[in-house]
Amino acid sequence: MNQTFNQKPYASGRVRALLTIVLLGACAACGALSIIVNAVLIGMLRSAGDQSAVYEFGESVTELLYVGVALLQVLVFIATAIAFLIWVHRAYRNLPALGVRRLDTTPGWAVGYFFIPFANLVKPFQVVREIWHGSTPRGGGGGFDGHDNFSVAVPSSGTPALIGWWWAFWIIANVAGRASSRATDMAATIGGMALASWATIASDALFIVAALLAILVVKRIDDMQEAKFRESGMQWPPPPPESFETPRHASQTF
Repeated sequence: MNQTFNQKPYASGRVRALLTIVLLGACAACGALSIIVNAVLIGMLRSAGDQSAVYEFGESVTELLYVGVALLQVLVFIATAIAFLIWVHRAYRNLPALGVRRLDTTPGWAVGYFFIPFANLVKPFQVVREIWHGSTPRGGGGGFDGHDNFSVAVPSSGTPALIGWWWAFWIIANVAGRASSRATDMAATIGGMALASWATIASDALFIVAALLAILVVKRIDDMQEAKFRESGMQWPPPPPESFETPRHASQTF
């Protein structure tokens, strides 16, 4: 299904991309902090003795840090998700201005797919892949053909390895995250809480890799869009048309 919508002037997404990259880095940093706290918590639980004893949340510094870091992760993740979706909307909206006439969806749906169950397992991946192909400078698909003509659609060039790995780690990290949350909720013994902490460490590690790959995806697409816009030689707003009025002195009769 090809969509067409009103072409708007190219608007740089650099600021949005930089903000998204910074927040993705913050997500990775929070994940690393969570791994450290969970590792310390595991050590504390192991020294507690009977692993089958009922686990009761205490007020140790480690346990308070565990809760604090978990809350921080949620807040940073929400901020990052908002920034990422704002960037996706801008990057997708720029595609027509970069020479792509027919697209699979609209900027609004490019964001909306992230919130639709089941569809969000595939469609966001396809959206980012489409942005990648549509942003590729001349010689890499899409855009101007060397004769100031628009290409008519994003070519099917397969899936870039970077996007494939990013999406794979994102899906696996989400599955692992759900598993670790369930393990934490069900932990009734000291040994069960230690196992939940190991699961949290595994999911955090996967999220860190996904965040780092997302940084590369955002940076690469942003760089390509800026390069393609410069390459096209287009100006926004476009310059006014040349005036063909006859100069006054040329109308004089000799």
